[in-house]
Amino acid sequence: MMGSRNILIPEIPRTKHVGGGGVHVTGLEQALYYNKRPLNAVANITLDVKAAEEVRYLKTHTDAIHSAEVVRFQSHPCQVVPIPKHQVNRTFVVYLDQPDEGENSSAYYVAARCLGFNDRDLHENLMLMYTAPFYGNQLYLVGCPSSPFCFTRDPEDLYRPSHDDVIYANKYPFIKGVIVRQYALRVEPLSFEEQVNLDNINVYMVLEGTHGEKDANDGATTKNV
Repeated sequence: MMGSRNILIPEIPRTKHVGGGGVHVTGLEQALYYNKRPLNAVANITLDVKAAEEVRYLKTHTDAIHSAEVVRFQSHPCQVVPIPKHQVNRTFVVYLDQPDEGENSSAYYVAARCLGFNDRDLHENLMLMYTAPFYGNQLYLVGCPSSPFCFTRDPEDLYRPSHDDVIYANKYPFIKGVIVRQYALRVEPLSFEEQVNLDNINVYMVLEGTHGEKDANDGATTKNV
């Protein structure tokens, strides 16, 4: 996929849009997919351009991953995230069972889906290493055994999701916010006046983003408009 190309991992993920919508994103997509992503909140950032030179850049991430706290998922990561959701100035690494850049990497998909990484594709990696700030801390996802950043030999460190884990992550991402959708349904009017005044439209308010989509009152909530 990447061929001989590498990228500089974005220190601030390219996931925040100024407006609620645009050419490539709708307002609903912004709210559902992007607003809950963990972003860097530190003001007055300065960039060290020299640090982006290849040797220094690789050393920076190599040292960080070597000293990072290894995270093992004891429960589904979309249910329980064993990483602090507040700033403790620590670095964490999740080792994934991801031998290559194939699109069928279920380990990366589940981890990304639950932790706020880009779960739509695998483009933003450096030799199967992904990183992003996580509520003020630094979090790495590393594909093993192929990545040169895979610094573990313990097979218990590798995250291998089951088929059911993938299905669960697809339905219930941990960071997905609750969104209220409105569905309008026109019904048979009882009179010509009702049809002219559009009083024969029922609006259903449905909550999405919870564990199991449900409507506002555990039953279709309707109102005439």
